[in-house]
Amino acid sequence: MRFTIKQWNAYTLGCSSPKSWECYLAGKELPLDREEIDVSFLPALQRRRLTSLAKMVFHVAWPLGRSDGPQPLVFSSRHGDNIKNLALLVDVANKEPLSPASFSLSVHNAITGLWSIYRQQTAEMIAVAASRDSLETAVIEACLLLNQGHSSVLVVVAEDSQPEFYQPWIDDVPYPYALALEIAPGNDWQLTQEGALTILPFENQPRLPAGLSIISLLLGKVTEQIKRGATNQAWRWKHHVKG
Repeated sequence: MRFTIKQWNAYTLGCSSPKSWECYLAGKELPLDREEIDVSFLPALQRRRLTSLAKMVFHVAWPLGRSDGPQPLVFSSRHGDNIKNLALLVDVANKEPLSPASFSLSVHNAITGLWSIYRQQTAEMIAVAASRDSLETAVIEACLLLNQGHSSVLVVVAEDSQPEFYQPWIDDVPYPYALALEIAPGNDWQLTQEGALTILPFENQPRLPAGLSIISLLLGKVTEQIKRGATNQAWRWKHHVKG
């Protein structure tokens, strides 16, 4: 499938600008800048409803959002809001009453609901989780929405720090991060699924988690990248740079 990425934004603590990401890919250690999560564009009452994961999503996606018409959002996260989910499970184990507000904000599509309300967007809001393929699955969803006639779709991939209880089983979130892409019709980007892992001698940036794997492409450092998928397949990304 083909599309264009009109603009993008990525954040982790100590790395948030294209220059900082270039330095990180070159091998420099975090922190590389001092930008912090900023959701000051929201009223205080709305900010208080955002979890740390939601704040990252709003921080990277808000500057890319359109206000002149419908713009669907595809939110993708393998692990979702595990911090809040675990707290609720502990309450259940302790036979304590659950907070309805905490439960409503813990479900996987809570962030898309808040986005729809806060931006007054009535377009489709989709939440997905697809293991290592969460980024690619979100882009596929975005392309399907473009095929329905939308001129722009926001894709946000985000993961928060995982609770200590889960860390023996979760090894793919070295740090909290969020990536936002504005996907639009076009032909300069291409995403295809490959069947054989024999074509996978490398991954361009192995120090990046799966959701940030295309940062080198976004920065123009490479024009093609092959990424290992969740099962016996791979994803081939191409950026056809106009010369």
